[in-house]
Amino acid sequence: MGKVFYKYILPLIIIIIGSWALDLVAVYLKNDVITIIIKALLMFSFGIAIQTKRRYKTWLKKLLIAFVVAYLIIYQLGYFHITLISELFNLLAIDSLAISLLYVYLGWLFFD
Repeated sequence: MGKVFYKYILPLIIIIIGSWALDLVAVYLKNDVITIIIKALLMFSFGIAIQTKRRYKTWLKKLLIAFVVAYLIIYQLGYFHITLISELFNLLAIDSLAISLLYVYLGWLFFD
């Protein structure tokens, strides 16, 4: 049961609870900042949930991933832009969907 839960049921629970939380924020708070942060955390935690193997000794990679996730959240909020990265995102046509997929990938990579 444990392996099945972590492999199949936990990602489904994260999707259900996350979509419920996003709906609640949209209805009651109507705040874009909180919505972007909850969406980023939801995507990142989904990426962590689909990673079946866990490695805990790679602290430098985790620190780098944490900085990238924090930058992406700040970038989506519009508070801080590095011109080179903004031009790279425009060149590669990275929009909000691609950034959401980046959150999932970074969450998956966090324990790889």
